[in-house]
Amino acid sequence: IHVIDPAMEPLEPIRPRPLRDLGLAIVLGLGGAVAAAFFRDYLDTSVGRPADVRLLGLPLLGVIPETTGKRGPLVMGSGQGREPFFEGYRVLRTALQPARPTGEGQVVLVTSTVAGEGKSLTSVNLALTLATTEERVLLIDADLRRPALHGLLKARRSPGLSDVLTGALGVAQAVVKAPGSRLCLLSAGAPVPGNPADLLATSTFRQLLLDLRQSFDRIVVDTPPAGAIADALILAPQADGVLVVARSGKVARTALAHVLERLMNARAHVLGVVLNRARPDRHAYDYGPSFTPEAYGAAGRRALPPAADERGVSGRLH
Repeated sequence: IHVIDPAMEPLEPIRPRPLRDLGLAIVLGLGGAVAAAFFRDYLDTSVGRPADVRLLGLPLLGVIPETTGKRGPLVMGSGQGREPFFEGYRVLRTALQPARPTGEGQVVLVTSTVAGEGKSLTSVNLALTLATTEERVLLIDADLRRPALHGLLKARRSPGLSDVLTGALGVAQAVVKAPGSRLCLLSAGAPVPGNPADLLATSTFRQLLLDLRQSFDRIVVDTPPAGAIADALILAPQADGVLVVARSGKVARTALAHVLERLMNARAHVLGVVLNRARPDRHAYDYGPSFTPEAYGAAGRRALPPAADERGVSGRLH
């Protein structure tokens, strides 16, 4: 027996190899995370980003970010700060100015797809923001099923719209000043026996709206969600424009597109979509690192065609 090569003690173990295994773990982990993120984004069909609204072919008129501050969610007075929450409503007010007709008050109807998207709060804050100017602004609570505006503004519910439509009293006795602002409020009024849609479909409401146009520069009408209730579809043709509020991450794109199509079929002039309770921190790659409500408000105004007809928008939805 001859020893050809003497045994040598190894300086390091054959396996495991920490550096190689760590590198492979980093590469595979990052690849799996990116693939999971894209797959989750593919499965997410909700309206959560400005890009989701643009897919519907309608302008994004405003982005209202989520607020977690100690101050209340109402835009009361003209001395509010320049936080994104308050600036979002100022941008929305500016976006509505070109759509105002001449010679009469503008009627803007606010609706949503489902309940809980913040349409009532959007109606109140939009009306309060409009009231900070020299315009005469009236806020009407046409949600006779679940009225909420009187509670937000700490005003009385009755007498209100239902009392005027039933002939119980005149509109002058029902319109009140919202506490702490220049805004005028027409609350929902007493509970309506039967179907409220039948009361809103009468010629009395149409005549009431015509009379109010002569007394106010801006009229904001809060209505029930248009996804399952016909109230908004009945009132939409009587308005100069319709704002559809979509809460970020709550409503599906298909459901929102269905509501927009129903409004088009009702001969409504849809002005655009308001993305409510947006979270730019969750979709920074879509909002951009320097997200400001002014930027997206301006983008929405640029996307608004000068004379967008219903068929053009409806065709884009299809």
